[in-house]
Amino acid sequence: MSNRWTGLRRAAAATMAAALIGLGAGTANAAPKPLEWPPVQPGAYLYTGVMGSGTVTQVDLDDVGTCHTLDTPVLSSQIVSDPEMLNIWNGPDCTGSQMFNSAGKPTNMSFQYAMWSYRVVLPAYFPPPTDGAVLYPAEQGQGPATEVDLDDVGTCHTLAAPALSYQNGADSADMELFAEAGCGIESGRVWRAGETTGRNLEIPGALSYRVVPAADWPAFKEGAYLYSGTNGTGTETEVDIHADPGTCHTLAAPVLSDMVVVEGNTHLELFTGTDCTSRVPGLSGWRTGTLAMGNFSWAMRSYRLIPL
Repeated sequence: MSNRWTGLRRAAAATMAAALIGLGAGTANAAPKPLEWPPVQPGAYLYTGVMGSGTVTQVDLDDVGTCHTLDTPVLSSQIVSDPEMLNIWNGPDCTGSQMFNSAGKPTNMSFQYAMWSYRVVLPAYFPPPTDGAVLYPAEQGQGPATEVDLDDVGTCHTLAAPALSYQNGADSADMELFAEAGCGIESGRVWRAGETTGRNLEIPGALSYRVVPAADWPAFKEGAYLYSGTNGTGTETEVDIHADPGTCHTLAAPVLSDMVVVEGNTHLELFTGTDCTSRVPGLSGWRTGTLAMGNFSWAMRSYRLIPL
């Protein structure tokens, strides 16, 4: 009997082991496969998931210029087209803080942001250089032009639609461009538009502008200085570079440019809000170098010294 039960136990153990092995094999076979991009094919395709996964939207490349808002945001694309390109935005109606242009980009692309709208565009080139200044509602100098009166210095003009590119052929006058109406600097972008044959502006573009005299930067001098205007113009505020590191200082008025010439490793960290806070979502402090001179993309309202 003992031999019989021993044999039965051995048989049962062998059967259970085989079952477990089979179960393990089945579990391994059921494991999800790593994501792989779909095979490359001509055209333009948008996907609700990363790496070409999820629901696909095929883009009509013949529908040039029409803005399409998606029902569901997309997280990746596969684009093989020439000469058509795609502009893809993280907001509806071809607006938002981020815009992706497929020109020169890899065929397969996963986005950092959920993208909600797109437009098919064709390659475009700036018009021939002009002696004056012109603003355009589209990139690359496209769309109805707004002629700028360069003799009207200091007057703020609000545009009917944002400008996304400009030309300035004058060496005697610049433009200050603002993302907010009324040349506001509460939380919108600011650009200095000097002499150029053509430049595109970052989304959302400029909604107002004013003409300012072309200005050279002040001569380099030791210390740290903040200016209420672009290109080192306007009211100058000298920063005490020997103040306590890390202490926040709120400025009496916003500043738009700086000059820093200091020895050692002390940097300035500037903020768009008072008390070293940010008014712009996703934007932390703006750090200068020890030898720096430049315009800020946003108005700065506070700062602190950072030893590095």
